[in-house]
Amino acid sequence: MLSSVVFSDFEVDAIKGANQILNKLNPENSAVIFADLNFNDSAIELYEEAFRMLKANGNIIIWLDHHTIASKNVKNLLKNMQII
Repeated sequence: MLSSVVFSDFEVDAIKGANQILNKLNPENSAVIFADLNFNDSAIELYEEAFRMLKANGNIIIWLDHHTIASKNVKNLLKNMQII
């Protein structure tokens, strides 16, 4: 069983770096938790890229956060990608 923690900031370059790490780890059939995310619409495409890769590998994505999701685009992304 693979267990890893990837820390990232909310800036675009940091998210790109986290995506590179996720691609290298390439988890399969796992639970992947995204925690304490507070991002705006400029980061949606980067998160969608990560979510698509993770979903394609049979992972369950769990979103844990205390921030209110104010963006309709972010809410739609989570709904469309079936993020729980």
